[in-house]
Amino acid sequence: MSADEIAKLAGRVRWLEHHRRTIRTAIGVVVAVVGIFTLPKLLGSKLYEWPRIHAWLMAVVFGIVLAFVSDIVIAAVLSGWEVRHDRLARDRGLPRAVVRRGRK
Repeated sequence: MSADEIAKLAGRVRWLEHHRRTIRTAIGVVVAVVGIFTLPKLLGSKLYEWPRIHAWLMAVVFGIVLAFVSDIVIAAVLSGWEVRHDRLARDRGLPRAVVRRGRK
């Protein structure tokens, strides 16, 4: 791998580390908002009744859970990229083999 590709991988790692929380929050908010509007319609609840409030709470909880799960997935991808970058950056080949004979 060339030095440009290693630098590109390092840039990806830095970008993802910097924006990880923003991505997690955006995923959670979008899922919660979409769920608040679609889940009550899917469940067939009426306005201001208990099932609608329950559906709203389920959507919010699902958004929070999905935010945490997405953070775990992003951390796993990030750790894989960091390990790959470290191995590529430190790869200097195998050390020279030296044969040593013991004393007789």
